[in-house]
Amino acid sequence: MTRRKRGWFWAAGICLGVVGIIAFALTRPDPDLQALQADPMATASVEGATEVRRFENESGTTLGKPQYASIMRVFEVDVSPEVALARSRDAAGEAGWNLVKADELSAEYAKDFGEFDASLTLIVQPEGTDGDEGPVLSLFVERR
Repeated sequence: MTRRKRGWFWAAGICLGVVGIIAFALTRPDPDLQALQADPMATASVEGATEVRRFENESGTTLGKPQYASIMRVFEVDVSPEVALARSRDAAGEAGWNLVKADELSAEYAKDFGEFDASLTLIVQPEGTDGDEGPVLSLFVERR
């Protein structure tokens, strides 16, 4: 085999190796999102509320700005908004979240996940939005 052909084989091998590394990096699960998914608030049910939407975002960057892992859950509420918020606040406390501040329609919590800190925001809207008919409870967990 000539020296020139060996050079092409080396170049092809390097290109395949780089493509393999990129493919592995892109298919690897986001550890931050996995940690948030493992938290009880990512799956907790709220009595009197039905989950109607769920959004999950992995960590990454957008134009160089960090984008943190997050989970947003939206519930339609069959009980009073105050009761739904109280029940979700109880669940947050049982799951180890620390209350930062609260008012009659929302609550904010913080939690140490070891590798990072996260925030939990609970918001109840007495009137539905985006086509929801009744009160809506939103639960947002985000890596900080």
